[in-house]
Amino acid sequence: MLAEGVKKVSILSEDPSRHKHLACKEVKSLHRDSIITKQEELSKYQGVSVLNF
Repeated sequence: MLAEGVKKVSILSEDPSRHKHLACKEVKSLHRDSIITKQEELSKYQGVSVLNF
């Protein structure tokens, strides 16, 4: 996704520690309980973003 121009990637899951190895400046691994907050945040972002649940 990053290679295609996506600037922000959020991975939400029950166990975010399983995806910590993917985390970098553009990729965040978060608990699924934060889905509403993350949706609101990404809706304000002007570039291309991905929310992977």
